[in-house]
Amino acid sequence: TATVVNSPTCVGNAVFLNSSTVSGATSYRWSGPNGYVANNQNVGINNVQMSRNGVYTLIVTHPSCGVFSATVGLIVNPVVNNYNIVSSSPGCIGSTLSLSATIPTGGTATHLWRAPNGTTFNTPGFTIVNAQVADAGTYTYTINSPSCGTNTRTFRYVINDPSLVTATNNGPICRGASASFNATGVTGTTYSWSGPAGFASTSQFATRTNVQLSHAGVYTLNANVPGCGVTTRTTTLVVNSCRTAENSSTDGFTDATGFENSEIDQVVNKENQERLSNLKVYPNPFHEELSLTWSEMKVFSVKLFDLNGKLLYEAEPGQDGVEFTVRITDLPNGVYLLTVQTSAGPMSYRVTRL
Repeated sequence: TATVVNSPTCVGNAVFLNSSTVSGATSYRWSGPNGYVANNQNVGINNVQMSRNGVYTLIVTHPSCGVFSATVGLIVNPVVNNYNIVSSSPGCIGSTLSLSATIPTGGTATHLWRAPNGTTFNTPGFTIVNAQVADAGTYTYTINSPSCGTNTRTFRYVINDPSLVTATNNGPICRGASASFNATGVTGTTYSWSGPAGFASTSQFATRTNVQLSHAGVYTLNANVPGCGVTTRTTTLVVNSCRTAENSSTDGFTDATGFENSEIDQVVNKENQERLSNLKVYPNPFHEELSLTWSEMKVFSVKLFDLNGKLLYEAEPGQDGVEFTVRITDLPNGVYLLTVQTSAGPMSYRVTRL
């Protein structure tokens, strides 16, 4: 008979292949996985590795009785503390989530992955197709390796949402003021701004000082979201030509008749501030109509932008009116920016459609 001593065993241990004594036998020959051969009745294998897993065959030769054979199985299990967790984190919404442990296959080890939602996987590694934000969180991996023990590790998997990237600015502003460009995004995102007249910045919160009329226009944000690649957003900066009461030779309204491309030559003073306070926009939130009323000033244009700076609506109410209605029936629900250019100055409002 053939026996194996110390099986199952752990990588690095010693095992022994033993044979009962056959009186008069002339040879004993052991053979096994990976070309293993030994020509002794009883043999030992030191520092055994996973490659030694499998069936070993003993052949005994006897001059009178011929050849006898027997087989025995050796189980070598992996160690439980010498491995890494391999992942595709951070991932992106819609991508394939993957996690695996670098545990050698074979032996009788058992594996258990537990996802944040309670789902389990009984393999060294697994994948989740079309991963969503709900799949993010802490995953727990436990390996139980007979003769080697048990080990548990945790791994936090990140899944990013590129739709959280936004780009906004502090406009409308007066010529000579500073423009601020603000970006939002998930942790680890890098940002790159570009805009009119060669503007460029890699800051999440970029600034442009001494802004001129030529600096008005569309600014582009390229946000590199970890796991998702580059997401692009735009925001439109409105720059007005503003004069102060001290250097104005007129009442500030005659120049406004030439209004074009969001440029108003106006007087910024207390009187104009009072006029602007009479501009009312209602209801907010709105459904399909927004009403505007005003007095003691002229309204040159009404524009509606989305939060990425895209112009969705534009109208010129007429300089002699005191009220105007914005009618939009096909606008998705959400938050928008309403800008109103008046003879007393620009005004902007955040409005919500329900």
